[in-house]
Amino acid sequence: MKDIVLSSIEELSTDWLSRVLMTEVVSFTHEKIVGEGYNSRLYRINLEGLSSELPASLILKLASDNEAINALLTPTALYREVKSYSLLKDKIGELLPGIYLAEIDKEKEQVTLLMEDLGEIPHKPFCENLENSIKAIRAIAEVHAAYWRPGNKITDVLFPLVDSYPQEEILKQLRAGIIKNRARDQPHEYLNRCVEHMIKLLPYLVETSDSDKGPGTIIHGDFHCRNLHFIGDRLAIFDWQQCQYAQPATDLAYWLLMSVDVGNRDEFEPILMDAYHDQLVRCGVTDYSRKQLTKESKMVEVGLIGQIFVAQNVLEQTTPEQISEIDDLVDRISHAAIKQNLIWGLRLARVILPLVGLFKKEPDTVTTTNTDRQT
Repeated sequence: MKDIVLSSIEELSTDWLSRVLMTEVVSFTHEKIVGEGYNSRLYRINLEGLSSELPASLILKLASDNEAINALLTPTALYREVKSYSLLKDKIGELLPGIYLAEIDKEKEQVTLLMEDLGEIPHKPFCENLENSIKAIRAIAEVHAAYWRPGNKITDVLFPLVDSYPQEEILKQLRAGIIKNRARDQPHEYLNRCVEHMIKLLPYLVETSDSDKGPGTIIHGDFHCRNLHFIGDRLAIFDWQQCQYAQPATDLAYWLLMSVDVGNRDEFEPILMDAYHDQLVRCGVTDYSRKQLTKESKMVEVGLIGQIFVAQNVLEQTTPEQISEIDDLVDRISHAAIKQNLIWGLRLARVILPLVGLFKKEPDTVTTTNTDRQT
């Protein structure tokens, strides 16, 4: 349906809306939603029509028209989000905004999402209370249970994340992050030392990755309190641009880093761990122990610490609020690193991982030698 994908808001018409909604739209107005969606354009579309079932308003999401942003980012994230809604709506539709249209035109590098208007979503800090955190964690556990895979290779049925930074760029951003962090009022030197170890480990981490081992499930990939909205008793999760098959604990670990204040982390963490695991069991997942969850969450948290550390270099920091938010996020990952005694773990990994990589290559060598002997 390439002909139905919009390149700009100027292409929107009553005929287009009537065709998509399958009911006559007499007139409409639109307003741009500013301050949200750095790689997309968001509009609220107010509708007038003859049918009582026509919604009063909808949200239209188009690809960004900012040349600077488009030069840095590929459209893969938006492709992924469109495909995610199409894939997820049958099993977990009650946790998503209602989707009226989700289409991609790869030739034009354009997407069009027409979805339910959840109302005014207030801009809030990366800090959620315990009650809402429990509700959010139970909801994401339902998502994970619906797509649970007990083992074997995790196959990304969406678009593979091949457009992320190459290893050289990651190393560059980690080093830049150390410089930026040391210029802060609180330089978090322990965190800097952890990142220095990560820089030395990165080639081995790629070489010895076990990301193809289960259990695996569909994760949100950017699961924090700004990507969900409570409407009465209902919870809606949106912005699925990083949706993929991955380790189940990833979303939980990310929530703890991004949505729980440092002062609440020690109290919230065991409660949210229990809530997540209990909900998995209620939904029929019985092959994933609480101990396994704890171990996996600590492992994936290391990668998330590095990811957020890099983010301080690329996220906009032009207002006092934005600067304060980045400072807070760096403070959180520093706290998490200290709590994990991460330097000790990374030092141990610097000894073990090169050996693991060596042993992983050994079977190929043995096979070749045996074959040579047979010939």
